[in-house]
Amino acid sequence: MKKNKMYTILTLLVSIFALTGCYTEGATEENPNDTGDADVYVVGWEDFYIGGKSWSEAKYWKNGKEISLEASKDAQAIKIAVSGNDVYILGGTVDDGLGYWKNGKWTKLADSVNLNHLFVSGSDVYFAGDLRNANDNHIVAYKNGVNNRIFYSEKTDSYGFENDIFVSGNDIYVTGQLFEYGVGSHAVVWKNGVPIMLNDPTDDSKTSIYDPIASCIYVAGTDVYVAGRAGLTTLMVWKNGKILYQIDADLIKWDTEEIRPNSIYVLNGDIYVGIEDNGAKGLRYWKNGKEVIISTSELLTNNKIFIAGSDVYWSGWIRTTYLGGSWGDSYESDACYWKNGKIVYLTNGAWGAGAVDVVVVPK
Repeated sequence: MKKNKMYTILTLLVSIFALTGCYTEGATEENPNDTGDADVYVVGWEDFYIGGKSWSEAKYWKNGKEISLEASKDAQAIKIAVSGNDVYILGGTVDDGLGYWKNGKWTKLADSVNLNHLFVSGSDVYFAGDLRNANDNHIVAYKNGVNNRIFYSEKTDSYGFENDIFVSGNDIYVTGQLFEYGVGSHAVVWKNGVPIMLNDPTDDSKTSIYDPIASCIYVAGTDVYVAGRAGLTTLMVWKNGKILYQIDADLIKWDTEEIRPNSIYVLNGDIYVGIEDNGAKGLRYWKNGKEVIISTSELLTNNKIFIAGSDVYWSGWIRTTYLGGSWGDSYESDACYWKNGKIVYLTNGAWGAGAVDVVVVPK
């Protein structure tokens, strides 16, 4: 993957392009048009270099076919959600800052807030992120645009770079991290604005956890599942505020510099966690606290995970042509996704492309 323009308005995207990955040797290729009883929606980016000029474009594919987006040049797409016939994509452009596409049409949101997640419930669209200024940080959430703020963490130094939002019935859940000077860091879930601390930073026992953050959330009935991390390399999963399991990458000899859980799903009692990591090699995810390895070879990067029935999907990209040291020891890449370990290419011979999120909806 070649170097991409990383715009200051999209500081939340840095983690996406810092990943390294793996290539599935001899992987079976799926027909992108044969998606069975489900529609597969994917978003990502593609880089171009023509006539000495380079730029990035936001990309959106449905069942392997590219769908056009307004204002897609010099833009990035980072998150997708589908409700009925409506498709929502969160992203940003150089000219307009942060915003979203609804069915391909662009709407600007804001310049001063970092939004990194959206959730759609019926016709309502929810956004979550953080609002930063020179003195403090606050996690925020909005409903149907930035003129309707529905959540604002009152305590300062609340961090939402890796946060999430989930709506279940009349309840709105927002995750993140709260740092208190002289006390320490809390992994937090706010339910309808009320904070629920997932750890006690004053606990100095062997069960204490260091610098935790609540990254992503899934609500199944009355049960609330949260995936996050402690420090840089310990994967955490909580259920209803209690630690369900924690796994240190060093203890399982997993070669990684940093773990970032980015998606959690619960289906038929099984808990799936997708992660971003910096340094691990292989196509993998976690199921019920156990690592599921699909491949251990190199040149692929997997990103978000999505569970649909008995099928497991990942978005990501595959490195192709080595560009050498002139591009920072990087590669060209093609966008793709995997279904149960089988690769589906979304681009072919791109100068650089990748898929960062996938959603699957029954037809």
